[in-house]
Amino acid sequence: MCKVQNCENKVWARGYCNTHLGHLYRYGEIRRTPYTPNEIVVNGGHAEVILYDKNCQEVGRALIDASDVKQISESKWYMHHTGYAVSDGVGLHTAIMGKNGIDHKNRNPLDCRRENLRDATHAENCRNRKCKNSSGVQGVSFTKSRGTWMARISVDGKSRYLGDFKSLEEAAQVRREAALKYHGEFAVENNDDR
Repeated sequence: MCKVQNCENKVWARGYCNTHLGHLYRYGEIRRTPYTPNEIVVNGGHAEVILYDKNCQEVGRALIDASDVKQISESKWYMHHTGYAVSDGVGLHTAIMGKNGIDHKNRNPLDCRRENLRDATHAENCRNRKCKNSSGVQGVSFTKSRGTWMARISVDGKSRYLGDFKSLEEAAQVRREAALKYHGEFAVENNDDR
C-alpha cells in the first residue's frame, strides 16, 4: 500500500504508488488532484467530508454520521453550485438514505447526519426553503400602492390571501400561524429561524 494517507494503491517505488511518485518527480511534493479521494475527518459520532473545487481548494465540509463513512468513502464528492455535496449527480443526503425525497430539517444542505434528514414530498421540501424575498419573511411582501404588508401562503399548489397589514410584524405573525396550520413541521417563516 502507498504510504500516502488513505491511498490504497499498490506501491510502485520508494513506498509510493505510481500517481504519488509522479507528483514527487513533477512537483517535488505530494499534491491533491481533482481525482484524489475526499479527506474524511472523524470526530466522535460524526464525520466531516472535506469538499474541494476544481483547483483543489477546500470550499466546504459536509457533516455525516461516523457510521456512514464507509458507505460514502468510495465516491468522489464535490460542492455543487446549489450548495449540496454531490457525486455523479447524486446528492450525499440521497446516497446516505438510499432513496429520493429527502429533506434537511435545518435547511443546511451540507448537514447530512441522519438526525437532520427526513422523508419529504417535493411540496414539503419546497416549503422548507430559505426565504429569498426582500421582506425576509416567507410569504410576506410590501404593496406600494396600498402602503401595506400582504401575507400569502401556498396550500395544495394554490396561493391563499391572508390579508393586508399595517406592519411587517403583524403580517409575519399571521403568515407564521398559517404556516404552522397548513405546513406543520415544514413551516418556515424567515432566514433566521432554526
